[in-house]
Amino acid sequence: MNAVLLGFAEVGVVSRIYAFQFSEEYGLKITNVIFSPVELKFATISEKRYIIDAIDKNLAEMKNAKGSAYYVAIENWFGEKPSFWHEHGSLAAPMTILTLFLVSLAVYLTKVVKIRARESFESKRFLQSVFNAIQDGISVLDPNLQIVAVNHVMERWYEKNMPLIGKKCYEAYHDRTSPCENCPTLKALESKKVEFAVVPGLKGSKVEWLELFCYPVLNESGKVVKIVEFVRDITEKKKVEEKLQRLLSEYQYFWDNVNDLLFIHDLGGRILRANRKKVKLTGYEEDVTIWELVEEGYHELVKEKIKNIVEKRDVEKFEVPIRSKDGKRYWLEVLANPVVRDSQVVAIQGIARDVTERKQLIDRLEKDIQLIAHIIDRTRNSLTVARAYCELSEELGDEALEKALEAIDNVSRLLNDLDKAWLESERLREFLFGKKS
Repeated sequence: MNAVLLGFAEVGVVSRIYAFQFSEEYGLKITNVIFSPVELKFATISEKRYIIDAIDKNLAEMKNAKGSAYYVAIENWFGEKPSFWHEHGSLAAPMTILTLFLVSLAVYLTKVVKIRARESFESKRFLQSVFNAIQDGISVLDPNLQIVAVNHVMERWYEKNMPLIGKKCYEAYHDRTSPCENCPTLKALESKKVEFAVVPGLKGSKVEWLELFCYPVLNESGKVVKIVEFVRDITEKKKVEEKLQRLLSEYQYFWDNVNDLLFIHDLGGRILRANRKKVKLTGYEEDVTIWELVEEGYHELVKEKIKNIVEKRDVEKFEVPIRSKDGKRYWLEVLANPVVRDSQVVAIQGIARDVTERKQLIDRLEKDIQLIAHIIDRTRNSLTVARAYCELSEELGDEALEKALEAIDNVSRLLNDLDKAWLESERLREFLFGKKS
């Protein structure tokens, strides 16, 4: 009766005694449909013999009282007033005793049933409260994909298509007329195992993406009788993942297309990761170590830099020459720093820039500076000689004049060389520093 009253069932089958006593209390109507009577037998364990004794005593009292509940019930049920039988009456006496026994038992059982019904109702209400308290969606389907139960979360998510119970899942949850492609529920029905999928939410809903776990419920014969769907809103998670994927794509584009060599190597020198510049610069597509690239004469320098990075956990900047696969020599300007995990330096990461041309230009500039210094010294010497011959002109005459002129011509040639060296150094400075001096 609780189930009918709460709307969990349309009708209920109870005994006539129970219906007569409690129909008004529940506000229910008794129909004229009567099921075939069955034989009732009662038993109890020896320790609870007092129950039977109590029933016998009650019956004995009721059968000797003409106005008792027994006679009233008989009159109401059978539409006639029964005769009062004495203790030594005819064969009807046992029937009377049996009837009184049943009445007493019915009263007792009615109380027990009422208590059990209340307990059952409280238990169901508790389970329903737990069901609705779960913050993820729960949907129960039958094998035909028809919704038989949902919690409040599903009702809130799919408010547009309420009521949900009685509809097909694809109709209520996806506005479709047929099952979805790659439906995990259909897979669970077939595999009889838990299936998982990420599915879109209802179009236009704030719940855009869902994680769907489908748990098949099997009966004793191993047949799927229900599918419990556990549904989790992952819309925000999905948005974060999409944003992260965009950032990773941008990062990967930068990583692969930057004109410098980006690298990560372990503390032993094994290159763990490098961008495309590594292949372009060194010619090595396969994994290599830094010791295979750096010229042997600079190994100690690199080891010292790695040691400093690990101990000081600071950035180190240095230049080293490397050899490519085809033997070409390149100069790299390296900026390296530690990779720290769980407070431990586990690797070295950095940027290596090809400065070979700059290195060559600097070498040429140094040579030009040395040339200019040499020219200045020679010019100074030639001018000293010319001055000396000028001072001896009275003694040496024309010979001194010729020697002086020869020294001046030499100075002129040196100045031309100096001018060329200056122009070359000017071009190098402009390339290196981006401006003229």
